[in-house]
Amino acid sequence: MKHHLSEEELTGYALNLLTDADREALDQHLRDCPACQTALEGHARRQARMQAQLQAELAARSPSPRMTFAAIAPAVRRSRRVSRRAGVLEFFRSYGSVIAAAVGVILAAAAVLRNISWPLLGLQQNASLSLPFAAGIMLGVPAFSHYGQNRLQRPPLPWMWVAAMALWLGTALLGLYEIALLRDVLLRAYLRFGPPSSQLLAQAEALGSWGVFFMGGVWVALVIGGGEYHYHHVGQRASWRLFAWTVLAQLVLLTLPLLA
Repeated sequence: MKHHLSEEELTGYALNLLTDADREALDQHLRDCPACQTALEGHARRQARMQAQLQAELAARSPSPRMTFAAIAPAVRRSRRVSRRAGVLEFFRSYGSVIAAAVGVILAAAAVLRNISWPLLGLQQNASLSLPFAAGIMLGVPAFSHYGQNRLQRPPLPWMWVAAMALWLGTALLGLYEIALLRDVLLRAYLRFGPPSSQLLAQAEALGSWGVFFMGGVWVALVIGGGEYHYHHVGQRASWRLFAWTVLAQLVLLTLPLLA
């Protein structure tokens, strides 16, 4: 070894952090280099002085005998409550969007299937009734449920069903993305305009989690109501008009991050 030991090598040698091969090489160099021996001795003295200072500070900062568990129990309980609340907020922040989206998809699909199968279920129940009076009352419900529909409207073509289903699913999935987008916009707005506090970030994240649940409920209502409306008006001008307004509103929501 033709160069002097570096600070890293001196630290590793003094703290026994080197491998056996490296330590043997440094031992051989130290036997032939008085300058490195002097540097190693000075480094060892600094390490010993730092260790002594650390021990003195620890002894000076040790808790007093009066600090018993009964004295610090209230502070421990408060810290546990804060940590538990922080754990709940962390769970909502990490999985709130996923849970809201999954529940929304399940509820939307179940509600649409229920609304689609409801008229057939009513007709099957009416056909099984045996009392004339009850049959007259119950058969009037599905008969008058179609009052006001245009009988001159042509039946929808297959491609209309496919297009309506694609638009409905596309706008529903885009709505899920916009929920996450609006959550980020809400967080930025609260961090920028919210009251100054040491817990500002935690408060903003909690507000974003509650906002996700609220927007998830609105999303479920719109998906269910829109699916039922498009099912009953597929291929009609009103259905395409509602799709156009829905896409326009979603495009407006996509521009909100540019303003935040």
